[in-house]
Amino acid sequence: GIELIPCIQTLAHLMDALKWPCFDGMRDDEDTLLVGEEKIYTFIEQMIAAASAPLRSKRIHIGMDEAWRLGQGQYLLKNGYQDKSVIMLNHLNRVLEITGRLGLKPMIWSDMFFRAGSKTGDYYDQDLVITPEIAKAYPKSSQLVYWDYYHFDEAFYLDWIRRHKQFGTSPVFAGGIWTWTSFSPNWAKTFATTQAALSACKKENVREVFATIWGDDSTECAIDANLLGLQLFAEHGYTETFDQQKLADRFRFATGADLDQVLELNQFDEVPGTAAGNPLNFNASKVLMWQDPLCGLFDKDLEGQPLNRHYARLATTFAGYAKNESDMAEAFEFYAKLARVLAIKAELGLQLKAAYDRGDKAELQRFAQAVLPELAERVRLLKNTHRDIWMRINKPLGWETFDLRYGL
Repeated sequence: GIELIPCIQTLAHLMDALKWPCFDGMRDDEDTLLVGEEKIYTFIEQMIAAASAPLRSKRIHIGMDEAWRLGQGQYLLKNGYQDKSVIMLNHLNRVLEITGRLGLKPMIWSDMFFRAGSKTGDYYDQDLVITPEIAKAYPKSSQLVYWDYYHFDEAFYLDWIRRHKQFGTSPVFAGGIWTWTSFSPNWAKTFATTQAALSACKKENVREVFATIWGDDSTECAIDANLLGLQLFAEHGYTETFDQQKLADRFRFATGADLDQVLELNQFDEVPGTAAGNPLNFNASKVLMWQDPLCGLFDKDLEGQPLNRHYARLATTFAGYAKNESDMAEAFEFYAKLARVLAIKAELGLQLKAAYDRGDKAELQRFAQAVLPELAERVRLLKNTHRDIWMRINKPLGWETFDLRYGL
């Protein structure tokens, strides 16, 4: 009963492709295709055909979000200034000709049509205006996907869903499981935004919802951590009123894991000194893991906090959780090893600088002979576990970034 739908980009977010010389003459800027250039529609048709051919589904997501400088690069030099809504509609209609020929049912991210109506280009600008002409001209053969991971009040989602309906179709809604900014999930943001958004979707009779799991900047967070977020979306999908105890019961049934133990993963970023729930989404674990202790780029932000002790406690806690049989056991082992590294590394730069400033050569020698070799061994064990998990799920793609970051 699972339908796999290809999700690609046919306008922007294409920097990794467009950097190659074969795309000369096809770029509006380094990230965006040159709308109207015939060569790009040949390329897009090849891309859509390749993405859809292996799958039974006739549905396809063709992207088109966050084309920040659409019409402002080579397009501007070639065609003069054009309203972004007009450029978007022209491009969308050309791509829909392709999906129509291939018998596909497309959907796109909605933000560019909203940004075009905002004086600041903001997707969520409450003063933006969607003109009746643009709403009427939008092709009804393509679904709009309203993505929003950022708002905490149900009223905002209700308003934006209704604004989407001005285009003549009911939108698909895409919410987010906040695991894309660090090693740690941000459960407070995930729960608060999801509760508000999906309650609004039910009130507005939105029939289809995405739970997005992004991989920004290499995807440190263990993929299995997203299971709780998926269970949260499922609870809303099958019940009118959310019940956290039922969520806990069904999550245990589905994964064998304890809800409270998984929620505790947020402690990797919700460190001492951080507001409850980490509303500003500080990514302490990522910063502390990758910063060079001899540079101490973030040390002043963390000075005075008992971070080593905080992570030592988490290391013991998650090592215990990893011993229990569940679908989260491998992830818990990974987090236990991460915490063991941070139990040394979190305050390392501060400690080295303090010893250096007071001329304490004995202390510096202790670090060189005992502490740093122990840290290197803990990093090696973490890297090996991380690599095993990565290769099982992702194959080699992207591991080279972590290989460089670990430096071992």
